Amino acid sequence: GRCRTRGLYAGLPRFGGRVLRFPEENRPVAWTGAVGSLTVERETDKRDVDQGASIHLTVRWLGDGNLEFFDLPDLSRLDAFRGFRILGVEDTPGVLERKVIWELVPVDANLEDIPSIPLWAFPPEAEAYELLERDPVPIRVRSVDGGCATTLGGHMTDSPSPL
Repeated sequence: GRCRTRGLYAGLPRFGGRVLRFPEENRPVAWTGAVGSLTVERETDKRDVDQGASIHLTVRWLGDGNLEFFDLPDLSRLDAFRGFRILGVEDTPGVLERKVIWELVPVDANLEDIPSIPLWAFPPEAEAYELLERDPVPIRVRSVDGGCATTLGGHMTDSPSPL
């Protein structure tokens, strides 16, 4: 059917704002552009896994910030992830939450945890960069007879190739 609409107008007092540059001093090299008051949560789909089987690690960044616009930390550049093969990442940015799921394969049977994923953020009210991360997730990796196949998909994190 038909819909009737009516436009309304409300005047607001003038307001101003300042646009500031991000400080160069103490800017972490690993800062990927996260700005705002953020928190982080993480979970896995399993903690007991065979060597070469996949684990889904879900990380959620929550809060008031630019959750849709910062770059994700590059796990392939983190020494802590050398014992994992990264098969892929699913990134779901939103306004109040950014949910990221990494599919990881432990290729080293001696691994005892999934390392923390560090994210540097700049909360404007603090006027300083802060590191957001959670404790590593304890896991148990069972050795597979004959070791882990080197023909698994994806790439090892010690490889220079991107995802």
